[in-house]
Amino acid sequence: MWLIPAITIMTMVWLFRTFCIAVFFLLIHLASPPTISWMEKKFQENYDSFVIVADYLADSKFDEFDYISIDRSDFTKNDYGEFTVSAWRREVVIDDEVVPEAIQRLFQGECYYILRKSEGKVITFTMWGAIGRGVGIAYSIDGSVPDKSSIPYLTSIEPLSEEGWYYYDAGG
Repeated sequence: MWLIPAITIMTMVWLFRTFCIAVFFLLIHLASPPTISWMEKKFQENYDSFVIVADYLADSKFDEFDYISIDRSDFTKNDYGEFTVSAWRREVVIDDEVVPEAIQRLFQGECYYILRKSEGKVITFTMWGAIGRGVGIAYSIDGSVPDKSSIPYLTSIEPLSEEGWYYYDAGG
């Protein structure tokens, strides 16, 4: 009579252990940053959108700002029906109707944050992040290879298939 509850308890313990192991391996997988080959694939899939956004943000009209940032969580139209970017404590209206569509396509994919810093002349498209670490695609406005002055905590920079575009890993 005690055999049935014992088997039930052993089965529950085995199921719980199996579940914990599966969750552990899932978390390990999710915690691993994407490889350069994965990033190259995403870059090629969304090449036109990356170029549209990079060309727009590379314009000299943004040179006066220390940074321009676009965050997936708050990229919506303002009260006047306009899309804006955050530019050093103020909002700047995007005056090209193709750009918001390109940004939205990138945000529908893996990209979740776009940043242009005036120092270093680099636009970064963050595709993966963990606490204190970001991995993504960088575009060099002036053609030079990005370094730690343009991408803080840069640990790795590798060229992608198109000139001026790079895979970056920062903070890891």
